[in-house]
Amino acid sequence: MKALKWIAVGLGGLVALVVLALVAVVLLVDPNDYRDEVAARVEAATGRQLTLEGDMELALFPWIALDVSGVALGNPPGFDAPPLLRAERARVGVKLLPLLQRRIEIRRIAIDAPQVELVTLADGRNNWSDLAESREPARDGGGPRLESLQIAGLDVTRGALTLRDLAKSSVTRVRDLAVTTGAIGGGTPTRVELSALLDAGENTAATRLAFEAETRVDTAASRLELANWTLEGERQPAPATATGTAAAAGPAVTTSAADAKPTPFSASGTRLALDWAAGRLEPTTLQVRYGELGVGLEIAGERLFDDRLLTGRLTLAEQNPRALATAFGVEVPRTRADWAFTKLAGSGAFRVTPTRAALEELDVTLDRSRLKGRVAVEDLETLRLSFDLAVDALDVDAYRAPAPGTADAAPSASPPAPPSPLPVEALRALNAEGRFAIGRATLAALPLSDLKLALAARDGDVRLQPAARAFGGSYVGDLRLDAKRTALGVTMTHEVRGFDLGAAITAYAKSDRLSGRANLTAKLAGSGTTDRALIDALTGPIDIEIVGGALEGLDVTYELQRAQALFRRQALPARSGPPRTPFRTLVANSRLERGVLASDPIRVETDVLQMRGSGTFRLADQAVDYRLTTVVREVPAAGAQASLADLRAIEIPVSITGTVRDYKVRPDLSDAARARVKQEVEKRRDEVKQKVEDKVRERLDRLFNRP
Repeated sequence: MKALKWIAVGLGGLVALVVLALVAVVLLVDPNDYRDEVAARVEAATGRQLTLEGDMELALFPWIALDVSGVALGNPPGFDAPPLLRAERARVGVKLLPLLQRRIEIRRIAIDAPQVELVTLADGRNNWSDLAESREPARDGGGPRLESLQIAGLDVTRGALTLRDLAKSSVTRVRDLAVTTGAIGGGTPTRVELSALLDAGENTAATRLAFEAETRVDTAASRLELANWTLEGERQPAPATATGTAAAAGPAVTTSAADAKPTPFSASGTRLALDWAAGRLEPTTLQVRYGELGVGLEIAGERLFDDRLLTGRLTLAEQNPRALATAFGVEVPRTRADWAFTKLAGSGAFRVTPTRAALEELDVTLDRSRLKGRVAVEDLETLRLSFDLAVDALDVDAYRAPAPGTADAAPSASPPAPPSPLPVEALRALNAEGRFAIGRATLAALPLSDLKLALAARDGDVRLQPAARAFGGSYVGDLRLDAKRTALGVTMTHEVRGFDLGAAITAYAKSDRLSGRANLTAKLAGSGTTDRALIDALTGPIDIEIVGGALEGLDVTYELQRAQALFRRQALPARSGPPRTPFRTLVANSRLERGVLASDPIRVETDVLQMRGSGTFRLADQAVDYRLTTVVREVPAAGAQASLADLRAIEIPVSITGTVRDYKVRPDLSDAARARVKQEVEKRRDEVKQKVEDKVRERLDRLFNRP
């Protein structure tokens, strides 16, 4: 749109230049004899030097026709760029008789090879803004009325416009400009055809466009109308260099510049009306298409040239995202579900002011999910973002890469991914606040509900507050990210209440080693520049309490019975059921440091046993190493556990080593054996003592003749 604006500025200036020259020449007889005066008048009006290199030809009746070649209008002082305006040839004629009635009727204006050079210096000065300033006092008299100006038509060929900003080192070019119009003025509709090629300099991507419309201009009412207008074009990729890559810098794409194809686009409407004095765009409807993407747009505007306000709605008809991505040369990742990325549709209302842009009443459908809410850039200068979005249901697993072992899975022999740098710069630039909610979700086979995420980020301080319900319990988290330094600092708190731990572990890890209702609190902190470094650096306490659960695959009572039988050289007892240790409570006070979860103390209470101890769990390879002291506290009078009565109140060390999926339990009954020997010794000592006492009493009775 800026390019079209500068096209209008350039053409308007050039037409004004020609008209100024024409009015001057009308008063003279031989224009070639008055070159200096014509140039002086133009310089007085514009402050610029006018150069007329070619001959000036003049015809007087019925048209005062002027044909000029080699026209150039210079720059203000301080600009070394090419002339502001120049043209190889300009032809214009004014009808003589209407001039006597103070009306200007101009036949077709033809301008060949006009070139406009607009330059902004590093200090902000430019070479065109002063043209709006009047250099001569306004004259009141009987000159022709410009409001009665009529032009038979305009033809511009081989035009060019260049906009250079030396402060930003940027260039915008309009090339191959061609303009053809019907009659202009008189209140009649005018057909306008325009075509051009836009780019940002040599070896950059270009945009070719063509515009057609029926136009009506009412200068008295400051009104412009377009009817049955169309804008068509194509986006052309940057040309490839010798090595086959694009010369212009830009984001990486999946296709090379040499293979990229032009992308067509279009926009059309039946009616567009603009009041340029009030800056009002009346409500209008148009259709926009870019490649395979089509959008319907309803738009209206107020105060467009001042405190602008744009409002309207956009509608996206159902699209196939996979087909869209292919058309844009983007590779869609493989997914587990064949229906993923196959349906996209939506609508929303927008509102744009000079400082704010908002998209409200959002209603977007992606495959089997529906999103509603709003999103806004609250401050366009600082790009401060706010949002309030909600999704009814989301199957995250459907969009994950195919599972290993399936036909679409990636090769399993790929090497481990190297550590990934953390997005510290992106987090530092993030300026956002909002809420995101999901009614139901599936993530890594975990069914979640009532998911909520609150985000607040500014100046490198990012806070995330997630919450969810799952497996009959609740989860609340608080995550703080400090991106103010090179290494990303992380502080997090997680609280889990009432989780069905067995169901969660089975769904997530496909393991049934632990069950029960779990309460967990974790407070961790760390910093790092890569994901792996951050994980290794996380440190802090993790406390867990599980009630009414069981250690599956581990029967501590049976292991004690087995060890006791081996110690007594007895036959091993038969197992009455699967290996399982039900417990009333399991409490572990742990600390995570350098990837190792150290628990001290660990307390386990079962119907028969009490266990106390400590140990470690290594996250990298899931290795376990625990040492527990087991005490038999209560033994049923009958049953398989009755044999443990001899071990009551004796502390029995138990070691658990291996990995989560393959571990061994080893009770140590040596202390129990020593305790048993001690009991036997004490028992024998009492028996001997009693026998000695009996013998002494018997001798005393005999000695004193006691009966």
